[in-house]
Amino acid sequence: MCDCCKSALRHDHAMKNERIPDCGFFPILSAAHNVNFALHYRSPGLNLCYTKSYVHECGCIRSHFLTTGLIVCLNSTPAAMAVLHIIRAHSMVLAACVFADTGARKVNAGIQYCMSYPKHVLQSVEIPAVTQFRAGDDYGPGQSTNCHFPYCVYYIGTTSIVAWALDLAPAKDNFWSTTGNETDSPYSPSTHEPYSEMECAISAFSTGPVQPSDKIGFSNSSLILQACTTNGTLLQPSKPATTIDECFAQAAGFGTGPVATKEYNEPVMSTHSQVSGHKWVHVLSIGLNSSFDLYPRHVPLEMDSTATYIQYTRDDVPAYGGKVSLKEFSATSPMRLAPCLYTDFGVTYAAPVLGNGMAILGEMAKWVPLSPIRFRAIDEGAGGAVTITLAGAPNEVVHVATYHSGAITDTVCTLNADGMGTLNL
Repeated sequence: MCDCCKSALRHDHAMKNERIPDCGFFPILSAAHNVNFALHYRSPGLNLCYTKSYVHECGCIRSHFLTTGLIVCLNSTPAAMAVLHIIRAHSMVLAACVFADTGARKVNAGIQYCMSYPKHVLQSVEIPAVTQFRAGDDYGPGQSTNCHFPYCVYYIGTTSIVAWALDLAPAKDNFWSTTGNETDSPYSPSTHEPYSEMECAISAFSTGPVQPSDKIGFSNSSLILQACTTNGTLLQPSKPATTIDECFAQAAGFGTGPVATKEYNEPVMSTHSQVSGHKWVHVLSIGLNSSFDLYPRHVPLEMDSTATYIQYTRDDVPAYGGKVSLKEFSATSPMRLAPCLYTDFGVTYAAPVLGNGMAILGEMAKWVPLSPIRFRAIDEGAGGAVTITLAGAPNEVVHVATYHSGAITDTVCTLNADGMGTLNL
């Protein structure tokens, strides 16, 4: 271990304001979930969290499963320390240390910026290893009703716009997947998470990590599996869910956009999945004070402007198919988003109608029913034939719902030993 790491480990909370001469950081030693400890370093213009899973002999604090911090190598050379006071050089020196070490490059690991400033997130465009940043505040069970942006455990729709522009994944913090009390937690005995479904849905639509943090034996596996395949591969959309423009217009005092139940926690976010040139629309509504009619003009980036769309929710689709009437999503047939809070949050979808009149609704047991991670290709052949290429876990059973001529059909495909399968419709 390098002298800088040893020096940092000798300090505790009482010494947090004492400067370490050969390192230039202000160390704070604190407890962290699922790791031995976390080191929080403060230097001019930077306040980031570096999570320790183990300390390599070269002094590099590394974590293969990044949930709360960065992979960094603490370098105490005079040359490195001299440039840490310059923000760009600071970021680049840390990144160069990661690349030079045997950690990130060899294990193909990425970096998450945790609780970083906007300037550090912007600087990450020069650091390819940075793949995500924390887009919301620290999680605490049951805190969703008491938080306001930007210090909110669930609302990340505004910061996700920045993430998408920079090709980064906005990371919502961890969550409890069970609604009951988890015994022996560091919180009060009555602490519980009443909005676990909402927390899981936001994580799934974020394109960032999905981080259930339950006590061992308390995880709600059926809920967690709504975000992934049976082997844990995340089923995500093609872009992060972001707040629609009309929310900001409404908050600014003009327009007739969605009205939030909490100021700055904007209530409507949208995203899409793109497969073989087609787009599927996903709309998430949380904390909506009154009903709102959402039209295609409100979500232009999520749709094909020339396609016909059918709108639907999970409640509209029978488990094993059957007769049902689904409405169009068009300039004359909006999505009616109902008022909601947290347990009754809304998720509404829209699927393009293919050339044969069929709409592929997808996997209704998943938050993102048609993810490009699962649906690798959708090919339209002669005579209206449709071929879907699916991917997932070996031997996984996949249910795909389709809509045609006023009826929904549930088609089952069992993937092969390589986790691939084909549906011919």
